[in-house]
Amino acid sequence: MPKKQPIRSTIKDKGLNTRKGRMVEQLAARLLRIGGIDVETRVMLPPAGGTGGRREIDILIRIRLPGGNEALYAVECKNEKKPIEAEYIDAFYGKLTYLGIPAENGIFVSRSTYRRGAVERAAAASVRLLRLTGLKDDGLTAMVLEAIQSVVYLLADIEEMTVSTSSNDGGPLFCTEDGSYAGNLMDLVHRAWAQGGIPRVLGQHEVVLAVPPHWRSRTAGEPAEVFEASAKVKVIGVVYTVVGEATTHTLTDHGTGVVQRGEIQARWDETKHRIVLASFGSSDELERHLQGLRGLIHVVARNVPMPRINVRSDWGRLYWPPSDQVLSTIVNRFDQGLPIGQPQDDFEGTVFDRVFDPVAAAYVARFH
Repeated sequence: MPKKQPIRSTIKDKGLNTRKGRMVEQLAARLLRIGGIDVETRVMLPPAGGTGGRREIDILIRIRLPGGNEALYAVECKNEKKPIEAEYIDAFYGKLTYLGIPAENGIFVSRSTYRRGAVERAAAASVRLLRLTGLKDDGLTAMVLEAIQSVVYLLADIEEMTVSTSSNDGGPLFCTEDGSYAGNLMDLVHRAWAQGGIPRVLGQHEVVLAVPPHWRSRTAGEPAEVFEASAKVKVIGVVYTVVGEATTHTLTDHGTGVVQRGEIQARWDETKHRIVLASFGSSDELERHLQGLRGLIHVVARNVPMPRINVRSDWGRLYWPPSDQVLSTIVNRFDQGLPIGQPQDDFEGTVFDRVFDPVAAAYVARFH
């Protein structure tokens, strides 16, 4: 006597098959809707002869025609692991005939490939064969690939600053004719960077700085006239990359391999996904780095100037104009008569994300 299959297992398998079938239907319908096409799923249609029961179409496409008419296209979806056999095409062709839909308006969508007999039967009936890609072998889960998002930031790094004045002890600080503090060389370099006076090209640049006519060099004696101010600035490319996730689904013509519909969905979460940070002094090195980052897609935003500049001065290494934290440190040391810093000090100038800290509001009020 044959062994009976457990009822629970049968119900479970049926439910899984239903879910798998619905998955292909949903994905195919979403792709077919691209371009604003009228698409319905799981539509019950009456027979062409007027007698008999209704039959379900997985996906029904309605194409509006002049004069208020419409053309119907029927889509049959299968989520099988094995290749599609000829009998599936026969059954679909029989359904199309029963409903009065021309066979050339029939589209068969499968996650798996097609047997030769199925291909020959579809060709004889003028049924179009498409393959849905992007699902794993379980037929339910999307294949997840890497999606790369890179931002190429440009950082101006001051290597050297010089000022020529009418006094031997002229320095990097400037004042007005009455001796009031006006600014410093770092202010002039930042202004040139913000206004595009420094080329946004990787490498070293020598820049003549525009000194306001009322500025004087601050000295121990009378304010000195400024003849010229200049700086050597190295523009560095800092590539900030987030390696996220992407899924892609396509409907591909089985015969030609041409993609008929496709979509890519990508997401990046800096709190969960891998981050790659790299800096480069030349464009060639930077481009080789970008080309080596491979994923399903690579979105690149280029030449985004950083809001502050990097300074290696007698005060130490910092970004300029200063943030609240740095300005507070400078002011406190100055008020206490302490050295502001030493060249080896690092206020914040080696921590990448600190460059985006807002400029201290007190900086504008105190020094400008």
